[in-house]
Amino acid sequence: MLSLQTRLCWVGFLFVLPALLHLITFKFFPMLAAFRLSFYQYDLMSPPVFHGLENYRAVWSNPLFHQSFWVSVKYMFGVSIPEWFLALALALLLNRRMPGQPLIRLAYFFPIAMSQIVVALVWKFMYNPLGVVNTVLGHVGIGRINWLATEQTALPGLILIGIWRGIPLFGVIYLAGLQSIPKE
Repeated sequence: MLSLQTRLCWVGFLFVLPALLHLITFKFFPMLAAFRLSFYQYDLMSPPVFHGLENYRAVWSNPLFHQSFWVSVKYMFGVSIPEWFLALALALLLNRRMPGQPLIRLAYFFPIAMSQIVVALVWKFMYNPLGVVNTVLGHVGIGRINWLATEQTALPGLILIGIWRGIPLFGVIYLAGLQSIPKE
């Protein structure tokens, strides 16, 4: 006869088993299959031919790989660091009592509820040379900028979108943490 503790452990394992099987089937197995396939030359029309590390050498010697890598690093740090601090600042602000607080919180969380396609379309129109961003900049005395057309402006424009999109998620996490702190 199994003890109560052992039976509870098995019950817990059986509850977690479907999620574990899902992760193994749809996450880990495809990742391992893709990693194994990275050692082959494969074009979907002929059978895979083993090439060893040749694919990795080809990628490493390609200058576009290095350029893409550094652009990704700039994007990652350009979004992550401001996002954390701005989300914390907004969470501290939303943690105070103020009139219309539920409405303000709803507006604050709105970017998370929007689909990626809607976000992309909204920001595409905002970054348009005749869009909202350029109109506001024109009132400040800065000329029109074609935000998504040049290397110098496209990455900062995308970083702004990433920050705008991510602040609510981190802010809600910070706000939950702040509200769980005892008042005394």
